[in-house]
Amino acid sequence: MVRCRRYSVTGGVPSRICSAPGDTLGGSWGANNTIVWASRGSGLMRISAGGGMPQRVGDSAPAAWPEILPDGNTILFTTGTSADLDAIASISLDGAAKRIIARTTDSSLPGPPVLGLWCADRRGPIGTGRRLPGMLARTGIRVKSERFP
Repeated sequence: MVRCRRYSVTGGVPSRICSAPGDTLGGSWGANNTIVWASRGSGLMRISAGGGMPQRVGDSAPAAWPEILPDGNTILFTTGTSADLDAIASISLDGAAKRIIARTTDSSLPGPPVLGLWCADRRGPIGTGRRLPGMLARTGIRVKSERFP
């Protein structure tokens, strides 16, 4: 069961946003107060931070480790076949068609293969070196990276 609650940094009683069936495989809270999570077997789900009924995000199953990108409308997530999560895809919050951005070289999915791509990291969809930002740029998604101290 997914239980989504909002906690104040100043303390107090947490407020309930929603409850939904299934197991979560990561989530992301966007700047526009939309919450997206991956639900095992159901794909991506979304809800307003103010509460309401969760809604499925298009044809996103299977899905794991979603991240709402800075544009506030695009979700980047790990996807694949029912057996493997072996690709990175994007989909808009309104559920427009899922696009495969990159896939492992042995994936049966369409899309550009990338040697050395990992897709099932618990921190979210990741790639190696300079390859993933280049793949994203060719699809119209801009990537900004900053150095960490």
